[in-house]
Amino acid sequence: MGVPNTTTFTLQNVVDEVNPTTDDLVDCFADANASYFDSTYEGSKNELLNFRNYGSGNALTSFSMTNAAFAMTGSANSACNYLNGLTTYTYYHNGSGLLPVAGDTCYSDSAGNTPVNRSVDSWTGNASNTLYQWDANSGILQAVISCPSVTQFSGSAGQNGVKFICTQTIATNYWHDGSGTLPAVGDTVYTNSAGTTTTTVTYIRAGLGYFTFSASNGIVTQVDLC
Repeated sequence: MGVPNTTTFTLQNVVDEVNPTTDDLVDCFADANASYFDSTYEGSKNELLNFRNYGSGNALTSFSMTNAAFAMTGSANSACNYLNGLTTYTYYHNGSGLLPVAGDTCYSDSAGNTPVNRSVDSWTGNASNTLYQWDANSGILQAVISCPSVTQFSGSAGQNGVKFICTQTIATNYWHDGSGTLPAVGDTVYTNSAGTTTTTVTYIRAGLGYFTFSASNGIVTQVDLC
């Protein structure tokens, strides 16, 4: 049930919740779960009122995150490319949702004793298209960023002239950010699975036709049948 969120609770309320070895305030602090304290009232943990609203409802929530980090001197897309697919480990946050959001404090232990500490401004990931942004030496999450979501397809190696495009072999992997199996006009085509590097060719054969790109930016401008 937790310690009441009032200023009139008693030591017995705390004893009932903590179940210390001996029924005194010093032992209550010694046996308490650090993550059960309400951060508004926990203070220096040296007086009874620090137990206000103490209880399991304040416990940290576990989530998965990479130990590996990517320095923010690079781009978010490069971080996605590096971090996606890496092994994740269990961390904990003090937010109200299943996953942390900007402003939540994150820890490497369930008791909340060790905040996440990155030596430089950096990103970590959840190995599934999400980046967590950190300031150096702070366990407070600064931002959550979604990596591009892409679909793989096979096409020709690509060329800058349309001649013979329909005879080209389809054996090269590409990825696109559209909703279909193959890209459509307006979709962007990438040469890597992280969706960070766009194709720079003008024509690619795929399926029963070929795609035309303009401005070397990977955006499909036209789809034609062979």
